[in-house]
Amino acid sequence: MKNILTLFAGMALLIIVSKSDAQDYQQNNNIPVYHNGTLIELPWSGGFNSPQFYNIDLNFDGIDDLFVFDRDGDRITTLKNNGGFGQISYINAPEFRAKFPPMQNFVVLYDYTCDGKKDIITSAGNSNAWVKCYKNTSTSMGGISFVEDYSSILTKLGPIVSNLIVSQINIPACTDIDNDGDMDLLNFSFSGFNIEYHKNMGVENFNKCDTLVMEQQLNCFGNMELNSFANTANLFVQCRLAFPTENFDSESQLSLLHSGSCLNAQDFDHDGDKDLINGDILGQNLLYLHNGGDSSYAEFTFQDTIFPSNSTPVDLTTFPSSYYVDVNNDNKKDLLVSPCTPLGTENYNNVLYYSNISSGISDQFSLQSNSLFVDQMIEVGTGANVVLMDLNSDNLLDLIVGNYGYFDGTSSYSSQLSYYENTGTSTMPVFSLISNDFANVSSLSTDNAHPTFGDMDTDGDLDMLVGDVNGNVHYYTNTGTSTSPNYSLTTPLLQGIDVGQFAAPFIVDLNRDGLLDFICGRSTGTIKYFQNSGSLINPIFTLVTDTLGGVSVNLPGAFYGFSSPCVIDSSGIYKLYVGSESGKIFYYDNIDGNLSGNFTLVDSSYGNIHEPARLSIAVGNLDNDAFQDLILGVNSGGLVSYEQTSPVAVSEHKTTQYLILYPTPASDKLYLRCNSGTLNEKRFHINNIHGKEVLKGYCLPGTTTIGIENLLSGMYFITIENISQKFLIIK
Repeated sequence: MKNILTLFAGMALLIIVSKSDAQDYQQNNNIPVYHNGTLIELPWSGGFNSPQFYNIDLNFDGIDDLFVFDRDGDRITTLKNNGGFGQISYINAPEFRAKFPPMQNFVVLYDYTCDGKKDIITSAGNSNAWVKCYKNTSTSMGGISFVEDYSSILTKLGPIVSNLIVSQINIPACTDIDNDGDMDLLNFSFSGFNIEYHKNMGVENFNKCDTLVMEQQLNCFGNMELNSFANTANLFVQCRLAFPTENFDSESQLSLLHSGSCLNAQDFDHDGDKDLINGDILGQNLLYLHNGGDSSYAEFTFQDTIFPSNSTPVDLTTFPSSYYVDVNNDNKKDLLVSPCTPLGTENYNNVLYYSNISSGISDQFSLQSNSLFVDQMIEVGTGANVVLMDLNSDNLLDLIVGNYGYFDGTSSYSSQLSYYENTGTSTMPVFSLISNDFANVSSLSTDNAHPTFGDMDTDGDLDMLVGDVNGNVHYYTNTGTSTSPNYSLTTPLLQGIDVGQFAAPFIVDLNRDGLLDFICGRSTGTIKYFQNSGSLINPIFTLVTDTLGGVSVNLPGAFYGFSSPCVIDSSGIYKLYVGSESGKIFYYDNIDGNLSGNFTLVDSSYGNIHEPARLSIAVGNLDNDAFQDLILGVNSGGLVSYEQTSPVAVSEHKTTQYLILYPTPASDKLYLRCNSGTLNEKRFHINNIHGKEVLKGYCLPGTTTIGIENLLSGMYFITIENISQKFLIIK
């Protein structure tokens, strides 16, 4: 009699097809990490390069959390407030990231709809310098959400109506300048020296607070003019603007904009009008402009060019930007300062925290830290090149992180390796920082150190290759032992190998001949394969192909992809994972016995993971369960940890036979594994909740991919034929 395993009710495998929320990996923030014996709070938050900070209540508990947008990669971080009064304590809350829409260049959170919820003002992106808006549609029941409200804001000057233009490197000030209840906007003018005041006429014309109807005022805001050579101002300048003769809304006219000002307009002295802080590409300082006028007519009457002069002035290389947020829960807005651009700026000591220490009316700020939040992360400056490897032979995977480099204050970077030893157990990993210049790799004096490990000379311990930004590979011999490694640079510029730029080597015996080869990712998005044609104790690497497996992880329409490969041996079958510039993981199989052919691209967005930008990947089983864990390095200098959400597995008692289906929920593809002894023909049937069959096929040896992109969202059941034992669900 043919047995049919019908997966229903207690024995059911239920497929939930979701077109938007499918995910078979989730972030894992539960792996403890220690710095100098102290547990850090935000180890897996991904790092910051040029973060922008805003308060927002993410979970409707009445307490302001933090939203962070990094211009580098347009990356979002959401931090849940876990502190009490006067305390700074935040935890990474990645579950809120996907609730925010795609944003580019700059973000301002401001309640322009006057409903008590922070809306989003951001750049339209791409080649446009328009301003785009999203309305906050969150509810306590539905959670946080946004919908597009304005694809661009229009502004009027005299007879001309055009798109309101904000250079993509700027941050405008969005606030109520005239205290009439609606949101106005300040931005540097086309000349680059005066501030435009775009007055919202929503209240005046329509008696509506939630409408953006901008009209540029004739006189420049505050009667000031920015200095041409420094972030200082000329005050009391009467600078009336002429009517423009054309619309400034095309890409070719963006050169007319002042590129490099990040504005922050707040009532810092609490006298009813808006003062101004300007961070500028012209300096490392913040410029404070005191408004001696009123809400109807601004007049800057005093400037502090070394702000805050009552404390340690801001000195941040280069182009700082300020944010007015309460981070210590004392109900007073503090000042956070960070780079407005990731280019040529400080990338570790890059979040200056000035506590608001005022006891009177006017805000006063005092420097407390130059690495707020960053010192609670695994953070290696810019670029994180990650490896999981049992470095000290204790059967626990350790963590080694290379970087593009730490900014040295001029125009150079210092590239190093950080070594985190796994001091936990086989089921509970714990990482402790041992060194942030492991193996003295900084002495290479190059950028983008990218490590990989393997026993290249067959002496029982792990040696190391390090790729660099110039496409070179350097060979380090382990002169220590397998349990106490010590690395010496044996062969710089190994065999004159040059892969172009951004060498990302990975050691693996790819052809399974007993000699360790290595493959190498590079900026072009392809992978080179170097076969070991030497001996067990004397490796000699011969280039076999520039385009291993036909792999390419290039961005659409681009000639670069920054491939970062990782090969895993899964039960005797090689699997290839490739990090990319897009922040997505490319997953390939069909590798063994096919080194001269094209590998099969199984997924170009593996695990539905997107961690912008320029992703490196390490794969390993950290907790001794049935699934691999992922540690990802991102360009903002930090790491993100992912664990696979448990697929529903069905397994027979007292045998090794099992069935695995994942992910659930799913979006476009399902993966079915029917490893059940000698049974061969296993047909699957997928039925909707009405019993109608919508898909069928065979579960082949290994992993079968089932395309479900044409199924409607909903719930489905799967049945498997020709499995002759009873199975129980393993969750």
